[in-house]
Amino acid sequence: MKIVVVGNGVAGEAACFAVRSRRKDVKITLISKDSYPFYSPCILPQYISKEIKKSQIFLKSLADYEREGIDILFGQEVKSVDASKKLLSLDGQEIAYDKLILATGSLPIILGIEGIQKRGVRVFKSLRDADRLLRAQGVKAIVVGSGPIGVELAVALRKRNWEVCLVEALDWILPSRFDEKGSQKLRSVLEKQGIEIVTGEKVLAIEGKRKVKGVVTSKTGEREADMVVLSVGMRPSVELARGAGVEVGALGGIRTNGKMETNVKDIYACGDCVEGRDSLTGSPKLSLLWPHAERQGRVAGCNSIDVESFVRWVPDIVNLDAFGTFAGAIGQPQSLLERGNKIEVLEEERRGYYHCLVIAEGRLVGAQFIGDSESMGVLQPFMGRGYDEICRQIEDDGSTARFPWYFFARNFFH
Repeated sequence: MKIVVVGNGVAGEAACFAVRSRRKDVKITLISKDSYPFYSPCILPQYISKEIKKSQIFLKSLADYEREGIDILFGQEVKSVDASKKLLSLDGQEIAYDKLILATGSLPIILGIEGIQKRGVRVFKSLRDADRLLRAQGVKAIVVGSGPIGVELAVALRKRNWEVCLVEALDWILPSRFDEKGSQKLRSVLEKQGIEIVTGEKVLAIEGKRKVKGVVTSKTGEREADMVVLSVGMRPSVELARGAGVEVGALGGIRTNGKMETNVKDIYACGDCVEGRDSLTGSPKLSLLWPHAERQGRVAGCNSIDVESFVRWVPDIVNLDAFGTFAGAIGQPQSLLERGNKIEVLEEERRGYYHCLVIAEGRLVGAQFIGDSESMGVLQPFMGRGYDEICRQIEDDGSTARFPWYFFARNFFH
């Protein structure tokens, strides 16, 4: 049997090694446009800030693939897939497959604003992007978009002594992860370290002849900049799949079933390119996060060799380090919940700590933490469960001491 995996991010890697750990006789070919072996994009901000060396980013070496008998074609792009003939077309060659796993990942969203092609406009997704940011010359940087990647990049650049301005079109930073109160607390941390934050404002144009000189925003007008980094989100990379007849959902990701099978026989998909499912509501969702991709890749790999496995959709978990202050969120913030839901929010503040629980229709659907990482990890298994059930479980486990907010919540939840 020949299995071909396209993409060597976490989903593709998980698929390859799920196959190899169960079947030694299967021929595996891993193809990637990226020239590097498997690395962690999660720690690229520390690389940009020069807190870690480039060698520390890599999670596998070329020798690891050779040892596992995985053929690699790095730095090569699959141009098309002929699903009827089970052939992949690359530059100058064709590769046959029996089972194909698409782990093509995601691409940065590029805003359609004037001047976007000027020198000094960057994106931040890959190790190649990180190397370009390290080589950038200048003093003033504007980061457009304040999701987790944008915030982490702003922190990394500030640690390199760049003057950083973080511009967010919505009313507060990290709007898809935090409600306003928690966001404002994190904003204070960032501003104390010298990061300027502008919210409720859009970048309308990028100024300069050939190279960036600044931006024009919707409220304050002109702002000087030597570099502009776009960090407004990612979109699934589905062009290859679409060309093969694979169905793409309304949110732009590849549709799969619980076994990560697509609508085309013997083609599976996993990772950022997939349209997942919200574990709390059951509705379609893009979940472009490492844990989801790893889980999906493992399931796709198993099913490609007829080892039945099903993906378990879990809530999104995001955490970041802002100059030593932990910020983390699970599930949904109150601001993104559907109107009409009965929503209750529990908050607790102590010096240096902030906890927020979001309850919708009697179930825990979101949690936000500033300054406390332990509670978030312990709380994760309880997402989607009713409050009384959670309290009973905590008491039965004798673990109330691990929840600083427990007794507060017990007394005030009704």
